[in-house]
Amino acid sequence: MNYIPIFKYKERIDIKAYTLVNMNEKEEYVPLVELFLEEKIEMKQIDSKKKFYLSMLIEKNMQFHNAVDYFIDIASAHENIIPVINSDYNYDNKKLSFKYAKKLFKKFEKVAIKINGIKDIFIRENFENILLSVIDDYENLDVFLDIDFAYNYTREQMIEYFGNAINYFLDEIDDEIRTFIISGSIVKVSSIGLDDFHAEDRCNTIKNNMLLAYYELKKIFPELNIKYSDYTIDEKYMFIDDIGGGNFYPAVKYTKNNGDICIYKSPNITEFKDYIKIAKMIESETFFSKSHCCGCEYISDIANSRTDGKGTGNPSTWKTRMMCHHVETMYKLLA
Repeated sequence: MNYIPIFKYKERIDIKAYTLVNMNEKEEYVPLVELFLEEKIEMKQIDSKKKFYLSMLIEKNMQFHNAVDYFIDIASAHENIIPVINSDYNYDNKKLSFKYAKKLFKKFEKVAIKINGIKDIFIRENFENILLSVIDDYENLDVFLDIDFAYNYTREQMIEYFGNAINYFLDEIDDEIRTFIISGSIVKVSSIGLDDFHAEDRCNTIKNNMLLAYYELKKIFPELNIKYSDYTIDEKYMFIDDIGGGNFYPAVKYTKNNGDICIYKSPNITEFKDYIKIAKMIESETFFSKSHCCGCEYISDIANSRTDGKGTGNPSTWKTRMMCHHVETMYKLLA
């Protein structure tokens, strides 16, 4: 699969979306789950047999050896996880770092790494030593290259930054690395500053420049297995479950068939009934199909008052359903 969605382990939104996505029969569907809270370490909402990448930052200055212990403990319940070593981990002395690296690679057949902020690529010395000295087969190493907030960059800039990072790994680590996964946030969480749905174009189209960069990188590096990964319609480092408390502008982020994001934003603060207006607008678009996914079914239900007394939905329910829509749209686009 060429698309890897990133879900933060938030039971009300991201993981609810994860469970709603209709991917049960697609064995190649392997998302990345990011875990931030130690009390969620059992990940009870995820099927123990499911395969997924797992990244953890459950301590502010997380030590590499602690992360390895967590990965091994989690694997007793989730046997098919692919551990993701985060570039933000801290390292103790070289002896302890190598001991735990060997422990990790002995336990797991496949391991991934995730390098954050690749615009100014930086790899800690002990991390680089581990990559150079411990790994026997680089074909079993997947490299996530995270540009963080992709919406801040042009397509050309991202081609340059991702390309430089790929070349760094091929030149400085090993040219046998085959799989690189470009990732980042493609849209802001906040819709403040965007036009409302009374504007002539009705929606604000956010160009998915990271996807365009992905297509170009596939051409530049035809010998590599380059994949695409994003935070769906969420944003990196945003870990707020209780969205919509207090004042907010009803807004819906709908992913178009080409990967761009169409944002419909109400001009009115906390007017829940405006979700109905937005649903009707989306339903009338030529690119809309009710049968596409559970997110599109939800839009049709809200537009036609088939809500079983649940009203118009709220920011959390809309975000959850549109995450599902984004995942299934990107999956089909990059299949």
